[in-house]
Amino acid sequence: GYSIYFWTLSHFFFTPRSRLGLACIVGGTGFMFAAELLDENGWNTHTVTEDMEFSAQQVLKGVRLGFCREARFYDEQPTKLKQSCRQRYRWAVGNLQCLSYFVPRIFRELVRKPRFAHVDLLIFFFSILSAGLVVINSALSLLLGALTHMTPLALVFSFVMPVLGGAVIMVLQGMLTVKMAGKRLRANVKGILGWPLFLYTWSLINLYAIFYRKVEWKPIHHTKTVSIEKVNRANTD
Repeated sequence: GYSIYFWTLSHFFFTPRSRLGLACIVGGTGFMFAAELLDENGWNTHTVTEDMEFSAQQVLKGVRLGFCREARFYDEQPTKLKQSCRQRYRWAVGNLQCLSYFVPRIFRELVRKPRFAHVDLLIFFFSILSAGLVVINSALSLLLGALTHMTPLALVFSFVMPVLGGAVIMVLQGMLTVKMAGKRLRANVKGILGWPLFLYTWSLINLYAIFYRKVEWKPIHHTKTVSIEKVNRANTD
């Protein structure tokens, strides 16, 4: 799931923004920046998603964050669902922290010196909030159906079909992303089939973060050993 997630970001988020001259968003450990960007205030972040906060700071200063498709870096991600949910919950909380902190500043900049990069940043920050609200919308739709005397079968059908339809689309999108990344479908079957679970659980995590924001930093245990030979073989698959 994580591989498809980062490949999705690379092909459908970072690459189009780079080609349109918009700013990308720093995500995780695979980034570099000029040291002079820290000359004024140093590394001055306050949220639990420092990379996202650093990105917003640079966009507001007029710095463009680019994307290098040729760069390669390696980072071990969670292998257990509980660890994954904990990590993505921290990301969701950090996004909402950035939203509350930066949105007023972005609106002020839009009034003072409008730039489409500011609008793009607003859309990004509101995306996680909207992903959580989608869950509420689905629940309210089911409640409305129950109050309007829909039959149990029709009620179940109205919930199951969109979920199944969405899962099919996610699987197809996962397959497309794997092919665009130049990887073999057979080697990524588990990730492709688990992609809908990855996204659906993320929607629930985003909803939870809207109402409860308490993050205790817990390290992700790295237990997998990968040789450089195996890494090289994976790059050629």
